[in-house]
Amino acid sequence: MKGVYRHKLSTMFLLLALVITLVCGLLVGSLMRQLRKGDIASKRIASASLARYVDTSFTTILRSQESFRSSDALSAWAESKDLNHFYFNSIALLKELQKRISPISSISFDLAVTGTMADGTTVTKQGTTSREAYFRDETHLDKEQQQCISRLVAEQIPTPVLLPVYQDGRLSELSIATTYGYAVPRTVIITRIDMDSIIPEEEEMRYAIGSDAQILVTGLQGDESFSEACKQLDKSPYLAQGNRFIAVYPISGTSWNLYIAMALPPYWAFTLTTVLCILGIFSICFLALKKMADKLYQPIKEVLPAADGGDGNIDEFALIKENGKKMERLSRELEDLMQDKQAGDTRRRDFQALQGMAEPDERAYTVITLHYDMDEEKLMPLRVEGATRQDASLRYLRYNDELDVIIAQDDGSDLTQKVNSLLGDSSAQAALSDPVYGAQHLGQAFRQARHIMEYLQIAIGNGHLCHVQRPANDMISGQPGTYYAAKFL
Repeated sequence: MKGVYRHKLSTMFLLLALVITLVCGLLVGSLMRQLRKGDIASKRIASASLARYVDTSFTTILRSQESFRSSDALSAWAESKDLNHFYFNSIALLKELQKRISPISSISFDLAVTGTMADGTTVTKQGTTSREAYFRDETHLDKEQQQCISRLVAEQIPTPVLLPVYQDGRLSELSIATTYGYAVPRTVIITRIDMDSIIPEEEEMRYAIGSDAQILVTGLQGDESFSEACKQLDKSPYLAQGNRFIAVYPISGTSWNLYIAMALPPYWAFTLTTVLCILGIFSICFLALKKMADKLYQPIKEVLPAADGGDGNIDEFALIKENGKKMERLSRELEDLMQDKQAGDTRRRDFQALQGMAEPDERAYTVITLHYDMDEEKLMPLRVEGATRQDASLRYLRYNDELDVIIAQDDGSDLTQKVNSLLGDSSAQAALSDPVYGAQHLGQAFRQARHIMEYLQIAIGNGHLCHVQRPANDMISGQPGTYYAAKFL
């Protein structure tokens, strides 16, 4: 069974918990929005700082490449007419390459030149070697990328070409291949960049390098999530995509519109924190208010009967009201039983007193016996009993079917007048004993009243109140000549 009041109480506190959670949720949401704005601002600063460093690094590298490209040593090496000139020019080119070091010590890159002379000879900072040895010992380019460089030498393919090298799925090395001259076969300048020296390795930060709104290289292998961000480069350098803060910055100093796009760690933490805070607030409010509801309901629960497991709803207050009425009725019944018991105890004590078994006291008593004729013996006892209930000095006792007894306690009033008032105009007979002092003498007074009643039964009277002389052998007070009032037929 389900309580109607319990259901209302639970619903009210549930709504209260929801309202509190909503208010707290709005406050938490407002706080999280402010924190999120601050986080975005800090990420803009961080991304701008990193972008400036990347821009500086690429500008330094590409300027070094352009400076080397315009050197006389490279021109002489590319235009060597025979092997003697080629080897002489290779020495001069080697010295020129060794000059190309970064003014920023943290940037790591190197330059190499390859061509068709002497079967693909390549000049690096380490010296002159074959193209295959260069690919094997100084780079991590795969076969396809090596063949791409070979095609650049032999074919008219637009450059520059970016050749990424990935380790464990992350970009570790980037080679930029550009051609020198127009006649085929061509000289190819290879700029190999250690990307870890430019962009720190962070698991949560992703980036991409592109040109003309087209992704060329990504920091994570196969990551194409920057394509939409790069298309919006002209609209805004900042945007949110996939719950990430993305910033796109152009790289200056390049003739091919190079740029870098960076995705900083997502702000899932703010969303998750907001959700967890709201759930936590709701749980705390719900549990606290549920406990409060249980405490408020406990007094009502204690006065309800045990649930019988049935279906449906019960109205606790209606049930309490009904139980109250039952308790009131039971209280009245109990009170009646107690009164009956008290009356029964009183009658039992009175019967015992009439038999001479009573506790001694100093009060004065008179015993009255009543006898009714056959026509009055049904109604008169009720009338007399009802009348004695109105007088605290009279105790009525139904002794047997033919005889009633009244124990009268002396209150200073005329007892004969009381008896006459009780009997009224009926034909009932009454006999009064002498007053006795002490309840222990009620037995004697009762015998005296019975003897008088027996005498009245055989006497002949005119039906009015008269005096009857007490028999000589029935003296109680020891004073002969005492009279007893009696009314008889």
